[in-house]
Amino acid sequence: EVFPELEKIQEAFTSQMEAYQSYWRDDPEFDRSNLLRAAPHLASCVPDFEMLLRTSRFALATNFGWPRPKIQPVEFDVAEHLAGILPVTLDRNKTGDVTVGLQVNGSGGGEWTLVVNGRRPVAAERGLAPDRGDLLYLNSKTFQKCVQGRLTPRQAMSAGLLSSEAGALSAEQLLDVLASVSGRFASEGSSPESLLTETVGRLDG
Repeated sequence: EVFPELEKIQEAFTSQMEAYQSYWRDDPEFDRSNLLRAAPHLASCVPDFEMLLRTSRFALATNFGWPRPKIQPVEFDVAEHLAGILPVTLDRNKTGDVTVGLQVNGSGGGEWTLVVNGRRPVAAERGLAPDRGDLLYLNSKTFQKCVQGRLTPRQAMSAGLLSSEAGALSAEQLLDVLASVSGRFASEGSSPESLLTETVGRLDG
């Protein structure tokens, strides 16, 4: 015999477990990589009794995050943009291909591994591959501005809005990669310098 309350119990359980979805869909490796990259001078906190008491009081004061806030619509979807310009299959069999990680934080962002041939991405895959050698790191607002032509990768780098970890590619080549995935290169012969001139001319006009 099925308990009449079983369905309600199942719904309540599912609803409560949704609070942990952010842990499941993010990077499954709970390490200190991002902390060491952004603020290596910060010491690890000590989870003593007082800290646990503060976190418990906060959870009670906020009713454990319930009711959950309404999901705000995404202003710019990086995944949708990439899907429109790159195949989602990952093919690294071609000679000369290297992999570049693309980490876009914020609303509409995500993590991808780009396969780059020369200086142009030829494919993309969700997630950061553990063997990728290079990384582009920015937020979704900056990426959106690059796509819309309101900002160039070089300007973003100079303003501290873009950081990179060079491996197989040089910093200049990584700027080319971001310019390409943001759709700002008009041709294979374009360069960061010509891209900057083109953008400034468009803004002046």
